[in-house]
Amino acid sequence: MLIRRLTDEAYQRVSQLEQTMHKKERYYAIVPIKHNGLIFAVPFRSNMNHDHGFKTILKDQQWNGLDYSKAVLVEEKDIQHMAFTLRSQKEYNKVKKNERKIRTQFAKYVERYAEHADKDELTRRRMFGFSTLRNYHSELKPKEPANELTSALMKSISKTPTSINKNAPEVPQEPSGHQKIQMPRRRRNRFRTQSAPR
Repeated sequence: MLIRRLTDEAYQRVSQLEQTMHKKERYYAIVPIKHNGLIFAVPFRSNMNHDHGFKTILKDQQWNGLDYSKAVLVEEKDIQHMAFTLRSQKEYNKVKKNERKIRTQFAKYVERYAEHADKDELTRRRMFGFSTLRNYHSELKPKEPANELTSALMKSISKTPTSINKNAPEVPQEPSGHQKIQMPRRRRNRFRTQSAPR
């Protein structure tokens, strides 16, 4: 699992959003996680006093860890290429060991938020009141690929010209219920059987 920092430009941009973390003295470390085609930067933080994250080490009676509720959407260019070293080797080892768990937990957090994004403000505030995901409702909206594919196919079919081959043989039509069906006549036997003399 990569541990990086955001670029200066990206940090300044996301700092203007609601509920994002701010550090004046230094930028925080992040873990980039891809989910549904989007790249989220999940930050490390100290004093994590809620359960919407992955807790790593207990320091001065406070938990450090990855805070899912403070994740921000970024692009590849927003992430520094140089690896970032955490102060605690124990914290680093715990994160590396639980990479699959962290990705699964974060995906569930995002999906759960997306389910409640259209509900009333009171419900969102109670469950995700301090989440940065409030900035990304349009991006988190579930897509309907099946409907989009069907619409695209219908448009393609409607634009395709219909060509008629004049030289093609005509297909005989089935007779309707009111039409008389002429059955083929049976051939008569040329050789009649002679009757026995009386």
